[in-house]
Amino acid sequence: MIALRRLASIQRVFLALILASCVAGSALAQSGVPVEKLLEQAKAAQAAGKLFDPEEGNAFALYIEVTEQDGAALDPKVRRLTDSMSGSGPLQQAQYALNEMFQGGLQRVEQALRDGELVDAGRIIGMLEKTQPSSPTVKRYRTNHTNALAAARAGLQSTDPLTLPALVSSRPPVYPPRALRKGVKGWVFLGFTINTNGSVSDIKVLAAEPLGTFERDSIKALQQWEFDASSKSYRAQQRFDFNLEE
Repeated sequence: MIALRRLASIQRVFLALILASCVAGSALAQSGVPVEKLLEQAKAAQAAGKLFDPEEGNAFALYIEVTEQDGAALDPKVRRLTDSMSGSGPLQQAQYALNEMFQGGLQRVEQALRDGELVDAGRIIGMLEKTQPSSPTVKRYRTNHTNALAAARAGLQSTDPLTLPALVSSRPPVYPPRALRKGVKGWVFLGFTINTNGSVSDIKVLAAEPLGTFERDSIKALQQWEFDASSKSYRAQQRFDFNLEE
């Protein structure tokens, strides 16, 4: 009789563990990509040096996504054997990686702000705010980014003297039909290189409002600009405004 009771007790514990695993699996299924798969992708991106770039698929963003999964913080006993043996589940691994990469993120933002790459700076600041929102440095960079964006919005550029080669031919960007139909206004601020043969290359979106609306047509137009040939290349900036009145 005692042996039967012990067997029944063991069965109840075993069933409880199975039920917990099923619940965990259900939560992960609802969240989309399994948390283990996200963790693998994050580690692969980190190993490849894709820490904060590209915009999609960088290690920092993937680790953040791991921490936001419902199943990431489950007791290791109801997870895979490897997790149980290590004593460190996906949540702990992701948080450790985020803390390890945080200082590098601050440096990346500082460089982006220095280069006037406000789109990248704002994107990375947003990620850092998700991990350490009370960080004084992150708050300061957010203020700097807001001020720089206001300057770009006003069309302000560097006051350093720069003699650029003469512009030979240019064309304005096409107003995106969808934005035109909806009456959307905005602007795009681009950085680019003028090559020695007068062609344009290495175009980068420094800032834009609204994001994702006018960038493609602005880049397409700027790619066709031509300057006089010169003995050296130059780094320049150009702003395109999209106003319905024009």
